[in-house]
Amino acid sequence: MTRKVFFVGVGAQRAGTSWMYNCLNKHPEVFMPQKEVHFFDSGYEKGTDWYSNLFETQKAVKAVGEITPDYMSKEVFLERLKRFAPEVKIIVILRHPIERAFSAFNLYKLHGKVKSNTFEEALIKDPHILTQSLYSEQLEWINARFKPEQVLVSFYDDIEIEPLNFMKKVFVFLGIDESFVPPNLTVKRNVSALPEVQNFLKIPVIQSYLLNSFLKKPFIKFKKSKAGKKLKTVILTKSEQSSKIPSLPEKYLYKVAMDIERVSELTGRDLSKWIKKLKVD
Repeated sequence: MTRKVFFVGVGAQRAGTSWMYNCLNKHPEVFMPQKEVHFFDSGYEKGTDWYSNLFETQKAVKAVGEITPDYMSKEVFLERLKRFAPEVKIIVILRHPIERAFSAFNLYKLHGKVKSNTFEEALIKDPHILTQSLYSEQLEWINARFKPEQVLVSFYDDIEIEPLNFMKKVFVFLGIDESFVPPNLTVKRNVSALPEVQNFLKIPVIQSYLLNSFLKKPFIKFKKSKAGKKLKTVILTKSEQSSKIPSLPEKYLYKVAMDIERVSELTGRDLSKWIKKLKVD
């Protein structure tokens, strides 16, 4: 019996991991119990037997795995993964550092995890929002523990330009049928609607009310329907279009620019476009 490939998507957060999960989950040769298991970060006390049992399946698959985009944010999480599965296949997606951080800020604000009114204020109160976008150290942690052939570093930019080609590279990396075309390639990726837009429409309040009322079941049914999904796409698209990343002080921009240069060295990828977006001299 051929041993299944075990893979883990370790990050980055807000970089297309939900979209990749949905594409992989449609592949007939892949089994994923759920997207974010959060074992190596917040659920480690459950034990490795609990984690291993998640991947038991009767399906005839070639690859099993999960995607938790917080795993590469701390060295200890990667060390735990290394001890559990030394031969694991690691998938990384990197997004422009400021865009990723701003997306995270909007998400945290929407869910009440940050109370700051501005992006810059949030970075002062919670530096982790930006440090998660400083990928070079995280890549070095990965490189120190896993062989080059075990790691696939990819970029959010490629999802936007050539989503099918992006997934084909993932399929080849995992040793599964690369001719498979995920039906959800063009489905809107997981973006956070601006809190201001959603709050203006009172979406969080309305949703909370419906989920706690006798209308819960029909509301959930509507969300899963074509009409519900179309409405969500419209709201997210309008919100994304109205989103504009505010300018940041140069102390942040230079720090990010230096990190981008190091990431370029580590990956062999020309990231000059990322630096140009920063508008630093």
